[in-house]
Amino acid sequence: MAKKRISRKQKKNNKKVETNSNHASLCGLAPVIADKKIFEPIHQNVKIPQKTVLYRPADKLVFVTLGIISGSETVYDLNQEFRVDKPLLKAFGYRSCAEQSVIQQTLNAATGRMSSNWK
Repeated sequence: MAKKRISRKQKKNNKKVETNSNHASLCGLAPVIADKKIFEPIHQNVKIPQKTVLYRPADKLVFVTLGIISGSETVYDLNQEFRVDKPLLKAFGYRSCAEQSVIQQTLNAATGRMSSNWK
């Protein structure tokens, strides 16, 4: 005689996940920055002729700006400090960050002619 399978209800995982960030104060400012649309001029005015695979060129400039604010001194430091800080990225609405080499390519693609919109 075959055994009867008993279906079990799986428990929902509603546990709150606590994460730590070295930049908790910047995470706390994320809603204020979003409400005041601080990064909106970057998204609207910056047009860099570059193929978009995962991130728009404007998003990469936001990564650089957040990296500077969070203490990165070079683009290389973005991989070491900013890119691994998932709570900080999540606070600003990103799931991950572009690699520093891709960000550097975007900075190299930017020209001085693009700054005429900022005058």
